[in-house]
Amino acid sequence: MIAPSHSSALDALKQAKLALQGGNRSEAYAYAKFAAECDASLEEAWLIMAALSSPDTSLQFLKYALQVNPASQRARQGIRWALRRKRKADMLAGETLPIHTTGAKHSGETTKVRIQKRAASPAKRPLNKLTVLVLSALTMTAILCITVALWLAFSQDWVVMAGANSIVKPAGALLKPSLTPTATFTPTSTFTQTPTQTSTSTPTSTQTATPTETPTETPTETETPTQAPTEVPPDPPNPYLPDGAVTGGERWIEVSLSQQTLYAYKGDQLVNTFIISSGTWLYPTVTGSYHINTRYRYSTMAGEDYYLPNVPYAMYFYKGYALHGTYWHNNFGVPMSHGCINLRTEDAAWLYDWASIGTLITIHD
Repeated sequence: MIAPSHSSALDALKQAKLALQGGNRSEAYAYAKFAAECDASLEEAWLIMAALSSPDTSLQFLKYALQVNPASQRARQGIRWALRRKRKADMLAGETLPIHTTGAKHSGETTKVRIQKRAASPAKRPLNKLTVLVLSALTMTAILCITVALWLAFSQDWVVMAGANSIVKPAGALLKPSLTPTATFTPTSTFTQTPTQTSTSTPTSTQTATPTETPTETPTETETPTQAPTEVPPDPPNPYLPDGAVTGGERWIEVSLSQQTLYAYKGDQLVNTFIISSGTWLYPTVTGSYHINTRYRYSTMAGEDYYLPNVPYAMYFYKGYALHGTYWHNNFGVPMSHGCINLRTEDAAWLYDWASIGTLITIHD
């Protein structure tokens, strides 16, 4: 017999799901909270509250769900989802700081300003009298030294003598250049005798013996050692490869939920690869090995919160779970479905023509 508290919890959980499907989030949260208070072992109640709460509160509810069911994949995926939300919220909170202003004009308004750090400038202290006197004395001394140096530099006249390498200070009055021209010695050209050419006898050519060619031995070619080829280690076998697929060359399908990718194999040879969208953490995709049991060119799919007519290239492999084309979203690579394997319509068409009834499907994380 079901205990009254457990029965009330199940009824409240049912109402929470209906409210969530209808878009009434506050009512769904209230029913889920009542269900968890009546029976804390209901994992679904904690998951619904986590989906409707802030990031920090979601993490607490998801931890309770893991305590109820440590093997829950939905709770683990929900924790990753809540952590991403929390990081995003922390980044946004770090950029701006809310400041509430008061007064008749700004009453009730909230203004966001950026946080700025400004280094405090050191306080300026006035100079004492002793420092002023020392600086004045040093200034006067410098002026006096400069004056004396200028007086010494311009009190006497200096003449730079042309052709001399040193500066000469005259003993008397200022020397003036003489205007009397100085005689310049002009050298007299001297006749130089040209040597007489003396005839030289023509040398007699001497016959030289023709050298005899000496044969040179040709070196023997040395064989170049042949480099042994480096062996390339074979790729490790696919751990999900079914027995007999290699020898028989059978067609089979592998789905990786963590990579959101579908692989089409013929034996151990990869034929094609497609990106997918699997079930969300609220509606996870089943894992394990299955076979295609039904195929429809178009299929109508309906649930408590969705109705999808004419879904193309549907191939069912377990209850209501199927591989099929998707026309209602283009967010592939991200879990989006209620448990089915969503593919682009053109990819689903290729797979529909390639696979058949009985084709093996292996699904893993």
